[in-house]
Amino acid sequence: MEKHKALIIWGGWDGHEPKQISEVFAKMLEGEGFEVEVSTSLDTLLDAGKLSALSLLVPIVSMAKITDEQCAAVLQTVEAGCGVAVLTNGGKMFRKTVLYTNQNHHDYHTYRIPSLFVTREGTILAICEGRKHSHRDSGEIHMLLRRSTDDGKTFSPQEVIWMDGENTCGNPCMVQDAETGRINLLCCMNNDKVFLLFSNDEGKTWTEPKEITKDVKKDGWTWYATGPGIGIQLHTTGRLIVPCDHILINELTGEKDCHSHVIYSDDGGLSWRLGGSADKGTDECQTVELSDGSIMLNMRSQDGTRGKHFTRQTAVSSDGGLTWHGQKFDETLIEPMCQASIFRADADAESFYLFTNPANKDDRYNATVRLSYDDCKTWAYDRCFFPERSAYTSLGMNRKGEILCLLECGTITSIDQMVLFTFSVDWIKREDQ
Repeated sequence: MEKHKALIIWGGWDGHEPKQISEVFAKMLEGEGFEVEVSTSLDTLLDAGKLSALSLLVPIVSMAKITDEQCAAVLQTVEAGCGVAVLTNGGKMFRKTVLYTNQNHHDYHTYRIPSLFVTREGTILAICEGRKHSHRDSGEIHMLLRRSTDDGKTFSPQEVIWMDGENTCGNPCMVQDAETGRINLLCCMNNDKVFLLFSNDEGKTWTEPKEITKDVKKDGWTWYATGPGIGIQLHTTGRLIVPCDHILINELTGEKDCHSHVIYSDDGGLSWRLGGSADKGTDECQTVELSDGSIMLNMRSQDGTRGKHFTRQTAVSSDGGLTWHGQKFDETLIEPMCQASIFRADADAESFYLFTNPANKDDRYNATVRLSYDDCKTWAYDRCFFPERSAYTSLGMNRKGEILCLLECGTITSIDQMVLFTFSVDWIKREDQ
């Protein structure tokens, strides 16, 4: 059987890092059965015959050095919507599109904290924080949005949907009421106050932020964060669930205890209430509804700070998020103490679950997608889709049934850019080989 051909091109950079990156990709692709060629000449991009024979193109180039003609050749070949892309078999199984990048940062120092949501009409909303002056979690931070109405092929220019002077407007978490179509965006100011924005027109316009802190935050809680990521609507009751986390000061020890918790709405997002909290040692979290109607809370574990575990924690609720039980570590879901994403996909009368995070106990590398068909009890398939530095992530699925993952990643740091990866279930299961 003839091997798939892959071409890695690196050039236009100073230093040795692109060479190292190309060697990492080459080793990974050879391990998956590709015949790999590495070129250091950007003019290879103009060899139409060579490009047409490829199954995979991996340009690792400086956008400051690539010519318009070379860039156009990449665009025509991979149809990724950007000049730097990774595509398999013409983009049918694996695609990479840069949505926010610090190389052209539109007056922002750093883009962070992805929230990806696909509406009931199929519109893709990609929200993140635009950090004005530094990469830090505090300071002047704006809430930004890009929209796609063609399943992720193209996106609108970035726009600001919430800013408030020098305050931190962040931690986006979206959830939609299926009956009314109302998209609720829960977020925080200065990781203290909680706000709600909503849209009734597929994210084209948004209301002014409304503070709901008194409804969802207890006295004595200090740090508070919504999401980040997305919420869910329960199939059984229609309740909206948004995952959050908080810190409270332990009255006995004086220590800061971190807890995951949820908030919920039973009226489509018009009003919100506080749900139950997990045990301490948990942090940023996401939720999925299981096949029996219960809810699983998948949580970043703070035990890594004590050298105990570098794996995710989970807990289950049988009462719509009011209480949590069965909290435990999932030894398969290794992590370097980082946010992650979990998502239930309902397609063709079949439900399955996806999980993404930097799957590495030591540092934020090796972004991996996992697939479960048994309510997250086991993860039957996994595949690394970005071996270099990576961090926060948000999952979704478009109208074509393609899996979407908005990921913080980079080659210098884990937050160089925010990239939308698109791949199929068959790609995860390696049925493209």
